[in-house]
Amino acid sequence: VDDGGVTATAAEPAGLFHALQTLRQLVEAPGPGDEPARVPHVVVHDAPRYPWRGLSVDLARTFFDLDALRAVIDVAAAYKLNVLHLHLTDDQGWRIESPSRPELAKLSSGSDTSGGKGGHLSLADFRALQDHAAERFVRVVPEIDVPGHINAATHVYGDLMPDGVATDAYSGIEVGFSRLTFDLPATEPFLRDVFTDLAHATDGEHVHLGGDEVLKMEPAEYARFVELCERVILEAGKKPVAWQEAAKAPLRPGTIVQYWDTHPMDLTYLVDAAKAGARVLLS
Repeated sequence: VDDGGVTATAAEPAGLFHALQTLRQLVEAPGPGDEPARVPHVVVHDAPRYPWRGLSVDLARTFFDLDALRAVIDVAAAYKLNVLHLHLTDDQGWRIESPSRPELAKLSSGSDTSGGKGGHLSLADFRALQDHAAERFVRVVPEIDVPGHINAATHVYGDLMPDGVATDAYSGIEVGFSRLTFDLPATEPFLRDVFTDLAHATDGEHVHLGGDEVLKMEPAEYARFVELCERVILEAGKKPVAWQEAAKAPLRPGTIVQYWDTHPMDLTYLVDAAKAGARVLLS
């Protein structure tokens, strides 16, 4: 910035967009009267330290509609964040249309923990959201959380429960009480349907399989879930992302695991997963 104006150069369009955000932050407020806003004379050399600069929004517990999510993206982009992670399913609600399983959004999106009316994103909403994000160089990473946090699905499909009985709707905040059972005949078709639908609706490279806080499952069964979901996501042409607990199972090289639980613990399993080819995201 000098008396002649503003010059911005970048290696790619995202860099110019982010340079504009810096320029906006440099603008000084107008002075009294008719004094115009000013931009100080500066030279800025800037580049992101991290390639994944994300914001996570939990739609499952408290639903936000398309307009609200667009506003979130606008703010995130102003701070040069480039990933919007959407937690779309949990015990409390199923917030994304699934063409293979339309009952999920129809029957498990009508409430949330705030006492609101809930809601869900149609595929048209999801496409519009991704378009809005892409214009601001933000990519959307959607999450279906399995094999725990799954009451919204078991509320719809009793065949996902060992006793064949659908669970009650839930709007509380407890975790760890719901789970899928791998060996039930309905389980694998369900997972294939919802992850394939989501992958086909997603413009970006990544689909998140969840995997956190599964408190009532043997490690061997949990590992089978992680392996199956990874495989389905890869077969659908996307790259898997999971919460850090998934690193306790054998992971395919390139799978991203999000380190989220910062309580003191033995993280040897996470280090071992990274050495074996997983990528670790501090989230």
